Order: sequence, then structure tokens, then C-alpha cells
Amino acid sequence: MDHSPDRPLKLRYGDLKQMKVVGSRAHLRDLIARGTIRPPHKDGGYSQSAAWWYYDEIMEDLERERAQVTARRSA
Repeated sequence: MDHSPDRPLKLRYGDLKQMKVVGSRAHLRDLIARGTIRPPHKDGGYSQSAAWWYYDEIMEDLERERAQVTARRSA
């Protein structure tokens, strides 16, 4: 996956699944509800609007979660 800082990369649900960030839509909802990853950006205000995330934001969220897990284990 090529990524340029000049042009943020948009990820859709299928991309998150392929990256093994989520296993299912239910898992995605749980991760958002727990605050592990941020809610998606949307291309409109309707419930069926296209949802997407920025690659950099997902990586930040996952790194933050890893750091929290590591801190809990070493406490």
C-alpha cells in the first residue's frame, strides 16, 4: 500500500478487513464504541453514506491502543 504524506490515503471497510484491523462489521462497531478507533468520516449526512477512515488516523489509533496494552501489562 503506497502512501504519500501529501495525499492522505482513504481506507474503506474492506481495506481495514484486508489489513486485519477488523474481522467483521460487528468487530468494527465494537472497536469504535470502545474508542479503539475513531468513527468514520462520511461522504454525506445519511446513514448509508460512504464511510472511510484516513490511513494515518488508523495507524495512530492502533499505536495508541498498543501503548495502552503495553502499559497495563507492565503495571
